[in-house]
Amino acid sequence: MTRRSTLVLSLLVLTAFSAPARSAPAAPTTVDGSDTTGLSPGDSRDHPRPATDAAGGGSANRAAAPQRPPVILISLDTLRADHVGAYGHTRATTPRLDAFAEDAVLFENAFTTGGGTLPAHMTLLTSLPPGVHGVTAESGTKLDPAIPTLAQILGGAGYRTAGFTGAGYVQRHWGFGRGFEHFDDAGRGFEQILPKALAWLDEEDGRPPFLFLHTLDIHSDWDRLPYDAPPPFRDRFVTAAPDSFDGCRDDLCASKLLAHLNQQTRRGAVDLGEYFRPDEIRYLTELYDGGVAHADARFGDLLDALKERGLYDEAVLVVVSDHGEEFLEHGMLLHEQIYDEIVRVPLLVKLPRGRRGGTRIAGLASLADVAPTVVAAAGANPPITFTGYDLARAPTGGDTDRDAVHIWGVPEKIRTAQWSLVVPPDQEAELYAIGPDPGERRNVAAEYPDVVRTLRARLDTFAHADAATRGRS
Repeated sequence: MTRRSTLVLSLLVLTAFSAPARSAPAAPTTVDGSDTTGLSPGDSRDHPRPATDAAGGGSANRAAAPQRPPVILISLDTLRADHVGAYGHTRATTPRLDAFAEDAVLFENAFTTGGGTLPAHMTLLTSLPPGVHGVTAESGTKLDPAIPTLAQILGGAGYRTAGFTGAGYVQRHWGFGRGFEHFDDAGRGFEQILPKALAWLDEEDGRPPFLFLHTLDIHSDWDRLPYDAPPPFRDRFVTAAPDSFDGCRDDLCASKLLAHLNQQTRRGAVDLGEYFRPDEIRYLTELYDGGVAHADARFGDLLDALKERGLYDEAVLVVVSDHGEEFLEHGMLLHEQIYDEIVRVPLLVKLPRGRRGGTRIAGLASLADVAPTVVAAAGANPPITFTGYDLARAPTGGDTDRDAVHIWGVPEKIRTAQWSLVVPPDQEAELYAIGPDPGERRNVAAEYPDVVRTLRARLDTFAHADAATRGRS
């Protein structure tokens, strides 16, 4: 083990054993300022010390629980929660996901940990926030060998392991292949990935499978149309394609055009609300929903295949996304900001034999909670590095162990059930009262300075922990 790896592991162990005990759930907060947040500035329940085994897998796991369920983890890249029928969308985008929700536990308020596809997926597989695992495109940092992954833990517990991804940032280069006996990052969407994944499932050897799938079916495209699902899905929800926009302008098309316009918006050179007509924005959302419907149909194909193979009933099957997408709700496009249309994601967890199927959990959840939930459902032992919670313990309709979610990035955000605090660099913080303002449209920071101070102090605890880790080498 290198000196850098030793320092990382030592810090993670120290953090796990020195975290403060969890306090009782805070009393509900109100917009009128009474009991403003229920949070103590020193409360760090977003980085808890979980009940763990220092080994996190290995021969003890194999001996203790030889009968383990199949585990399948699916990431539908760029799927925003409110474009799923089970989360309230009015278009029929997701009939197969909606039916699956009847067999699963649905988390109504699940959030990414921020930073985009690369750091969010690394959190998904390590239960560490981006500021701790440090894997970002900007830094070029790969996953440190001292940090255990979900595939390593389940492999140590007797699983055979495979990952099939849509490429992009979810590639072996960054460390995503670690722990997988088979890892294929040459796909894009379900059309390319699913046949290979099913062929791998059919190569059974007596060990339970852990299968990780990541698809880019919903993600914006790079050719001409910003969202370009194959027929018949592309036009399924299109009411009328505007003659004024075919996906290209100023010699730029699709994602390149939208990313360029976002950049111009930041510089104050473009107002996208004036650049695009309302029918053009409607067209973009209709194309996006076509991609959602396509991914949903292929997800249904996967479910059918699992049932044909007799794997579905006993499986632990998790469906999640890394981030959503914006359509000018806050003046921009794609997924470069940190408001809820981007950071709130769908999260559905099917337990063996549909246990607790149809349950909806209103409490907060994070991508950091997925790996601990999977490991617990598989009967394996979590490593001491995990920072998330086993979400399967959450009571029906009620709270989780989490009273706040930290969403990393520039700007950064802290989200509670009642409040959303967005902190841009070198600017005044924005505060939104989620109950009366779920769309985060009215900044009430000036009206509730005590809430801003308390939530800023909470952010400082995250920043200090992340800074200590970043300075490890």
